[in-house]
Amino acid sequence: MADRPRRTGWSWCTSQLNPRLNSEITVSDIDQCLPQTQCTVCGFPGCLEYANALFNNETQINRCPPGGAVTLSSLANQLNHPEIPLADDCAPYAGRFVAEIIESECIGCTLCIDPCPVDAIVGASRQMHSILADDCTGCELCLNFCPVDCIVMVKHSDHQKGETWPEFLDSEVTRWRHLAARHRSRMQTQQESTDVAQREEIKQEIRKAVNRERTKRWKTKKRATRLSHSQTSSQ
Repeated sequence: MADRPRRTGWSWCTSQLNPRLNSEITVSDIDQCLPQTQCTVCGFPGCLEYANALFNNETQINRCPPGGAVTLSSLANQLNHPEIPLADDCAPYAGRFVAEIIESECIGCTLCIDPCPVDAIVGASRQMHSILADDCTGCELCLNFCPVDCIVMVKHSDHQKGETWPEFLDSEVTRWRHLAARHRSRMQTQQESTDVAQREEIKQEIRKAVNRERTKRWKTKKRATRLSHSQTSSQ
């Protein structure tokens, strides 16, 4: 989002009373403060959605455990808000982990592929899946979708101290942001294709129903005509 949306009406009045809304920032600025793990611990579908909620003053700045003190401080500075402790319903960050598939147990069901917010899982139906470790954010969202529990979380082995966040390299965060955007686009396209297919299916069902009704009426009319001819002949 390049430009900050213009605030009018009640939103403008609120911004005058709330300093969080009065600074010249954008959703993109807020999103830059987040580590892009897309873990949903904050209660939103992803980091961008959390940034949107913060921009619209719909949530608090203390809902990102992976970002830790760095994110909390950055958000407090961006939004002119005092730093506050991590929200009680957000579990503390346990450190950097990545997902790993136990190959001998994978049944190739593909159920874990779409839930991955950065498309780090590759595979095809009835074929063994693999996880791209460099792209995995450790969000754990894939775990609940595996019907045979063959996905496990392992400690990140190639850990390097990051420039902004202790646990994440800036290059990783940038890549995750790009991958998450690509994933959202793919899922939207997939949903639109599904919607089109469903609409076409509904149209076909309507056509079939109309044709059945037409056939029914034609048969009824034909029987009535035959009955009329029969009665006329008998007279």
